[in-house]
Amino acid sequence: MDALTQADLMRLAGAVKIDVPPDERPAVLARLNEAITGWEALARVDVSGAELYEPPARDDALRDDVVIPSLSAEAALANAPRAGGGGFRTPDVMA
Repeated sequence: MDALTQADLMRLAGAVKIDVPPDERPAVLARLNEAITGWEALARVDVSGAELYEPPARDDALRDDVVIPSLSAEAALANAPRAGGGGFRTPDVMA
């Protein structure tokens, strides 16, 4: 694959709705191209003879489901920076 260009970077940034300041674009572009080079190297590794890894089964990995008391809504919201309507309030992210 050819290296990404500045135009590719700006198209990608627009697609994911992020702003890449002009002074940071060369460094971001270089890091993206380094990552792509690494992924391409991994894609070339012949794994046709490799066995699928399955982690060993563990008997102690699960616990019994036990009902325990939970916090009241008031206690859960006591340290919230903003609360309202019985829940956490967060800044609007969509205009």
